[in-house]
Amino acid sequence: MINGKDVYKILESIFPLYVAMMLGYASIKWWKIFTPDQCAGVNRFVAMFAVPTLTFTYIIPIDPYHMNWRIIIADTLQKIVTLLCLILWNIFTKRGSFDWTITVFSLINLPNTLVVGIPLLQAMYGDVSTPLLIQIVFMQAVLWYTLLLIMYEYRAAKIFISQQFVVRNEDGTESVLSESEKIDIGSNVDLELGELLHSLSVRSGSRKNSFGEKGLFRKSKSSSSSANLSMGLKSMKSRSVRISPQPILKSISGKRNMSSNGRLTHEIEPSQVDNFELLGIKVTEKEHESKEEQMEEIKEEITEEEQMAPSQSMVLKLIVIRVYKKLIKNPNLWASVLGIIWALIAARLNIKLPRIIYESITIISKTGLGMSMFSLGIFMALQPKIISCGKTAAAMSMLLKFLLGPALFGATSAAVGVRGDVFKIGIVQAALPQGIVPFVFAKEYNLHAEIFNTAVIFGLALVFPIGILYYVLLGFSSF
Repeated sequence: MINGKDVYKILESIFPLYVAMMLGYASIKWWKIFTPDQCAGVNRFVAMFAVPTLTFTYIIPIDPYHMNWRIIIADTLQKIVTLLCLILWNIFTKRGSFDWTITVFSLINLPNTLVVGIPLLQAMYGDVSTPLLIQIVFMQAVLWYTLLLIMYEYRAAKIFISQQFVVRNEDGTESVLSESEKIDIGSNVDLELGELLHSLSVRSGSRKNSFGEKGLFRKSKSSSSSANLSMGLKSMKSRSVRISPQPILKSISGKRNMSSNGRLTHEIEPSQVDNFELLGIKVTEKEHESKEEQMEEIKEEITEEEQMAPSQSMVLKLIVIRVYKKLIKNPNLWASVLGIIWALIAARLNIKLPRIIYESITIISKTGLGMSMFSLGIFMALQPKIISCGKTAAAMSMLLKFLLGPALFGATSAAVGVRGDVFKIGIVQAALPQGIVPFVFAKEYNLHAEIFNTAVIFGLALVFPIGILYYVLLGFSSF
């Protein structure tokens, strides 16, 4: 049973987190120390350096060859069942969306196991709980945080690609994303985007269009393919094409003429020169004057040719490539991969990481929790209200975290035969407050960060009474 000493031990682990959070809050709300750019820099440091090194230090002490696989399987099944339910929710309801899939998955399945869970459960069930929680943290860092990153990167890539094309509605009208709908996920256009647009132009070039029998994005025969691959969509011999962050892909009409040598040419009206420049076709004054001289010879109207929208397979290919390129540059992924590789080697050969390397990593990793909570306080100070997500969203996040999460874990644990104290430890672990790392990711990718902010703050405030409640209820359980 928990006594006064155990209560102090739990508060001893939680209170420093609140100190770091309040410092972040006060530095913005009262002291005005940081500018918005500096606040973004703090969050960037946490996401790119502090969290990856912290993850690495969590993983390397684990012995992957000696783990309680039943509780690991139960934890894995909980996540899989959650994903399946969210997929069905997206398919059969109009309210479902990929954005909410990411958020709900994180709220249900990614608690603050290490910082809050270990002292709380150690006070309840003794030292037997610590290795079990470390193993769950290990799976979170290696598998589930990586999956979360993949989902965030997929969402970012999908939004990025959608901003490259004018959307053609069913009624034939064109629409583009408004400024409020755009998300700043990078201004550089990848090489694959250029290749995709070129591929689309080749397909559209086989049809009759406003630029003659040769497609708009035709590549000169004498152009070097290797040069195009190395430079992206660069200057071509016959035409120069450039892509803006959001190209204006509109049909352009003109006049078609027959020159003296029998070749088909086109005239360009003065009002259309700017449109050509937007598409990246450099029209010189001499060429323009030459076409104006031909205006009186033959005038023939031509049909407008719409810029072809990318096929789903091409867009999917581009999204996958972009996700891959972003992930291999993400230190969070490499921290998990290198951590599990070293854990396997160290456990097999019974060796330790050289001290010079270990200290070089831990000097950064020790800032992870403190800076994460500091970033949380900064974000809270920048919001107009403490409960910035609204009371309904806050209440739903608490229900998902403290009710649905433990219920799912209990069901999957019973299904794989987890019993006794291990079962009870798993249930209380699932009812722990929201983890800090999901908030860092949500802030980094600009998705429902206010919900995670509220979930972390209120979760830390409610962890003790809710933990005690589950402890008492499970005391009457026959499992």
